[in-house]
Amino acid sequence: MGRTTNVVKRAGSSIWYARISIPKRHQEAFGKREHWQSLGTPNHQEAKRRVLSVQSEWLNKIAAADTALEAAKAKRPLSEAELQHAVWDHFQDVLRSDEHRRNEAPTKEMLDVIWRADVEENGGIPDVETFRILDGIEGEAQVDAEQRRKQLATLKAEQKSGSTSQIRPVLNEFVQRRQLAIEPHSKDERTLARYLQRARIDGLQHTLKRDDGDFSIAPADPVVKPPSIPLSAAAKPGETVMELFEVYAKENPNRARPDTLNQARVKVKVFADFVGKHFSARKITKEEVRQWKALLKDYPVKAAEIGAFKGLLLRQIVETNKKLGKPTISDKTVNQYITALSAYCGWLMSQGYLESVPTYGMLLNVDKETRVVGPYQTEHLNKIFSSPLFTGCVSLNRITNAVKPGPTLVRDHHFWVPLVALFTGARVNEICQLLTADIMQVKGHWVFNITDEGDGDKQIKNQNSKRVVPIHTTLIELGLLNYHKAQQNAEQQWLFPEIEPDSRGRRGGHFSDFYGKYIEQIGVKVDRRLNFHSFRHTMMDALRDAGFMDHEIAVIVGHEKRTTTSGYGTVKQGNIETRVKIINALQYEGLDLTHLTAK
Repeated sequence: MGRTTNVVKRAGSSIWYARISIPKRHQEAFGKREHWQSLGTPNHQEAKRRVLSVQSEWLNKIAAADTALEAAKAKRPLSEAELQHAVWDHFQDVLRSDEHRRNEAPTKEMLDVIWRADVEENGGIPDVETFRILDGIEGEAQVDAEQRRKQLATLKAEQKSGSTSQIRPVLNEFVQRRQLAIEPHSKDERTLARYLQRARIDGLQHTLKRDDGDFSIAPADPVVKPPSIPLSAAAKPGETVMELFEVYAKENPNRARPDTLNQARVKVKVFADFVGKHFSARKITKEEVRQWKALLKDYPVKAAEIGAFKGLLLRQIVETNKKLGKPTISDKTVNQYITALSAYCGWLMSQGYLESVPTYGMLLNVDKETRVVGPYQTEHLNKIFSSPLFTGCVSLNRITNAVKPGPTLVRDHHFWVPLVALFTGARVNEICQLLTADIMQVKGHWVFNITDEGDGDKQIKNQNSKRVVPIHTTLIELGLLNYHKAQQNAEQQWLFPEIEPDSRGRRGGHFSDFYGKYIEQIGVKVDRRLNFHSFRHTMMDALRDAGFMDHEIAVIVGHEKRTTTSGYGTVKQGNIETRVKIINALQYEGLDLTHLTAK
């Protein structure tokens, strides 16, 4: 609040008003930028006196709003650690309360002593009132057990109906004590309520077992277990996991591309959500990483894009997926998450926030000899290139229409990108981001110039990916150069202008998704081994069959290994004639594309 209070008159009024400015941070809460209040007098001196009380009142209101704002900022979200501790603490509270009741309750032997003493005091004559009192005390245990059974039945009924009234006092006390930022009726509140219900049900069931002499404390419910993550004190300002990650990203010590940094941010945030928004980056240990890794092994593929997982914590997502059965990420992908966190932790150590890198030795052992992606067989290729996408479909507005035969003859990127991949071995993004200027002639030979030059949106995997790949004669026979000429005449910058970049800025992202769904619909893809990248494997195997060595193929596909000799000069290995020879040696025995040439 600007603490200057103005005494002003409204137009046409003789009465003085107090005009008080409201700070920007509170304007939304108060619903206005200024507060005007009549001072009830036309006398300026009296108005200046009266305004002091109005000013004091509003200064107090602003101060209270500031306090509330700071308190809101200090509150923590429901992290995985908070949830684990809430469940375990309440389970233990139920058992401790039961233990206290049993310790305080008089035993039968104690009651007998009292009874005999009373009888003696009355000259051997039993007192009826004393008998009633002692009998009532002895029966309290049975009454208490019955009350616990009723409470258990009520909780189970509420659990079934979705009600949380019985557990709400416990929930409210926990939220207030831990200063959690949980909105009423939110998903976080429902989650906490359900978990506390399960803890209390398990605890009450244990007390009833104790009545039968079974004092085992092993919980029956899988969510009721000792916490695996310690509750840490809030990080110092600017030192939470994600706050320091942004400093790391800004420094970018490894000179990662923006997309690589964004992907690392997504992966590290999954860790930050697991340990808690306010968890200090200084306190990352192997314990947190180990627990995180264990959950990642059951983490669903593309969980962030699945509605059923929206707003859930990592452990909740994993538990929910046990019912949904969505495919989980591979060990290789788990390692990608750990690697992203490891690079960040390495920077934290270099800056003095950590004494060691807690991810060291945490990577899963992945069999590198196992080929995750495989090549297409001849029957696969014939099935793909004789399918409606290449011979005529209903439309491209949805996959179900693209796989049905129809009058729409497709000749845009849907048609050309797979064919270019088959005869170049290029990656999907390398093809989808080709400019019309990237098709050119070198010493009389038509080539693809695969590079990240020419537009800020272009991306390549690494510097070895920059290469010149001759255009196979089959692509020329199919009309690629005619398509290219038409795009030039239309003054198109991109060879495939219909392609839109995805959220990561990759021009190949959307088409890759489309293609994967398409070959699944036509019965080619039955598991993860076959996808768009299979064209690259297929082409390389075909060149090996043609007698070329891997170091010769590497020049074409961009797997060139850097040596001392290769560091001298600017001309890439392999002259254009050699590359033309390699490309035109590509043959796919049994593959029939004549129907495409006829079109």
